[in-house]
Amino acid sequence: MVSVILTARDPFFRGINIMKRLVLLHTILLVSCSGRLAQNSGPDIIEVAESFENKQKIYLSQFVSDIDYIPLETGSHSILSDHPVIKVGKFIVTRNRGLNQILCVFNRNGSYLHEIGKIGRGPEEYFTAAPNFYNIYNEDIYTMDETNRKIIVFNSDGTYIETFNAPEWDEQSIVGGKNYGYIQGFLPGDIFASFTNNFNGAVRTKLVLFTQDSIIRIFPKYLHWGNPGRNKNLVFNFTNFIHWDNNLYFKEVFNDTVFKVTTDTLLPRMIFDLGKYGLPYEKQNKIISPEGHFQNEYFMITDMDENTGYFFFQLWFQNKLWTSFFDKRSKTTTICDLTRDSISGLIDDLNGFITIVPADFTVDNEMVSILSPDQIIEWKKNNPDKVGQISKKLPWLKTYSELSNPVVVIGKCKMY
Repeated sequence: MVSVILTARDPFFRGINIMKRLVLLHTILLVSCSGRLAQNSGPDIIEVAESFENKQKIYLSQFVSDIDYIPLETGSHSILSDHPVIKVGKFIVTRNRGLNQILCVFNRNGSYLHEIGKIGRGPEEYFTAAPNFYNIYNEDIYTMDETNRKIIVFNSDGTYIETFNAPEWDEQSIVGGKNYGYIQGFLPGDIFASFTNNFNGAVRTKLVLFTQDSIIRIFPKYLHWGNPGRNKNLVFNFTNFIHWDNNLYFKEVFNDTVFKVTTDTLLPRMIFDLGKYGLPYEKQNKIISPEGHFQNEYFMITDMDENTGYFFFQLWFQNKLWTSFFDKRSKTTTICDLTRDSISGLIDDLNGFITIVPADFTVDNEMVSILSPDQIIEWKKNNPDKVGQISKKLPWLKTYSELSNPVVVIGKCKMY
C-alpha cells in the first residue's frame, strides 16, 4: 500500500468543504500500489444545491413499466383519513393520522379485510401505532399503549401475538434521567432500531438497537446545538429510516450523512451536499425566528426511499416539497420541476393522470404512491375533457368522490 501524507492546507484541498476533504482522504488511503481503487471508495456525494438550480421535468416511464391504481374499499368499517400512512407487502396495511390511529388491512385489489386489534386500554388493545408499525421481514404489526412503554404485537391477520416492554436507558440531560425506545427501524433477526431526538441540544444518545429482551447496542451522540439544555423541542427534528436489500439506513434531519446501520457500527454511505442552503447541526435553532416562527430557508430532507437503480428523497424548501432522486449508476442528482398541477414529481406519461410522488418501495421492487381524495377531485375538476378517456382505463374514476378512500398506486419498477 502506498503511503500518502496530505494535510488540509495542501493546495489539493483548497475550495473543498470539510466533509468532502474527509471523503477524499479516505479514498486516497485506499489506493493500492497499482493505482487501482480498493472496493470501498467512500460515501457517494449527492449534489443537491447545484441540482436545485437546474430542475428538470421527469416522466414516470423512466422508472416503471406499468402501473396499477387501487382504490381502497370505502365503508363504515374502513373510513380512512385523507393522507394515511400506507405499507404494501403481501397486503396493504393502513394507519390513520390524527387521534384515531386505527390500523386496517386491505387486499392488494383494494378490498377491505379487517382491522388490526382494537384501540383501547384493555388487554390486547393499543392506543397508537408504533412510529414504524410494519416489519418488512415478518409482516408483524407493532403498536403501543397510552404510556408508550408497552409494545403490543399483532400479525397481519389481526391476531394478537404478544406484549413486551419498551427498553429504557440513562439520559441525564432530560427530566427524570431516563429515555425510552420506539420502533422506528428493523434489522434481520428481530432487532429493532430507535432514534433519540436531540430536542434540547444536549442528548447523549443517537441510536439504540434492541430486542424484546435487552438493549444490544447504544450509539452515542457527540454533537450539540444552540444553548444545550435550554432549547425548545423542535417538532421537525426527526430522522429518516429506510430498508433496502436487507439493510437499514438512517439520516438525521440536521446531519448531511446517510448511515448504514449494523449491530456493530454506523457506516457512512451517502453525503448530501446542500451547499449554501445547508444548516450546520450546531446552528439548527436558527431555523426558528425570534418570534417563534418556522423559517424554511434551508434545505431539509424529509423522506428517503430506494430501489435497485435510484435513491429517492423529498426536499423541503420554501414551504414546498421537491421530489428528488440520485441515480446510483451515473452518480447524478435530479430535482423534479413543478408540473402544471404545481406538483414536483414524476409526470404520468403512461396514463396521462395525476403526477406521481414516490412514497415507498416494496421488497419486490415496486414503487408505491398514494393519491388522496382532494387530489383526485381537484384533478377531475380541472380536467373535465380527460375524465371520460381515462375512465376507460380506470372505471372507478367516474364515481370517485370526496367521501372515497385514498387510491394506492403501485408501479412495477424497471430492472437496472
